[in-house]
Amino acid sequence: MLAQALLVFQNVTGSWGLGVIMLTILMRVAILPLTIRQTKAMHEMQRLQPKIKEIQQKYKDDKKKQQEELLKFYSEHKFNPLGGCLPLVLQMPVFIALFSVLKEKTKTQLKEQAVTVPVLAKVGVALTTAKFMGIGLGTSAAMLVKAKTPILGLIPNFILIGLMVGSQYLHNKTMEGSDQSQAKMMNFMLIMMGYLAYIFPAGLIIYWVTSNIVAVIERYLILKFSPRGEPAKQGATK
Repeated sequence: MLAQALLVFQNVTGSWGLGVIMLTILMRVAILPLTIRQTKAMHEMQRLQPKIKEIQQKYKDDKKKQQEELLKFYSEHKFNPLGGCLPLVLQMPVFIALFSVLKEKTKTQLKEQAVTVPVLAKVGVALTTAKFMGIGLGTSAAMLVKAKTPILGLIPNFILIGLMVGSQYLHNKTMEGSDQSQAKMMNFMLIMMGYLAYIFPAGLIIYWVTSNIVAVIERYLILKFSPRGEPAKQGATK
C-alpha cells in the first residue's frame, strides 16, 4: 500500500522526493482528528498543571498516595496523560515501512522481492537510486562519509540533518508548557535524533522533517482556533 501510494505521487509530481513529501502530508491529514485530540490534551495538561504540582508537593513523601490522588484527579477531569502519544504511535508503521523500502538490499533479496511483491521491488529500486535537490534518497550521510565523498558532496546531506534537528527542536518547543519534563527530555534527545539523521537514508529524513513542519503548523492552527479554558485553581479539590 505504501509503495503504491508513493508510485501514484511520483507519477503525479514526477519526483520521488516530492512523492515522499506528499505521502507525509497525506499521513498527517489522515491522523488529524487524533492530532487535534492530542493538542487539546496537552493544552488541558497545561491548564491542570498548577493543581497537579500541588498534589505532587502535598504527597511528595507518600508516592503511593500521590499516584492515587493523581489518578483520581485525572478521572475527575476526564484527562488521559498518555492520550498525546497515539499520533506518534500510528506514524511508526509508516516510518518503519519506508525504512524497509529505502534500506540497502542484496541482489538475492531484490530478486525475491521482485517475485513476491513486484510493486514494492520497483518502488524500492527507483527510490533508493533517485535524487531530490541533489540528495540521494537511499543514501545516508554516514554512507557518503564512509565512501570518502568530497566535502561539497556532503553539504546537501548535512543541510538535511540540520533541518531534521531544527524542525525537531521547533516541534519540541511547541509542546513546552504542557509537560515541561517531557519537553526537556525531548530536547536532550536532539543529539540522538541528529545521529539517527546521520545514519538513516535521506528519504526517511525528508519524511520526518516534513512531518515535524506540518505538526508545528497544525498545532498553531488548532490552538489559534480552539477556545482556551481557565487554569485550574489550586484549591479546586481537596
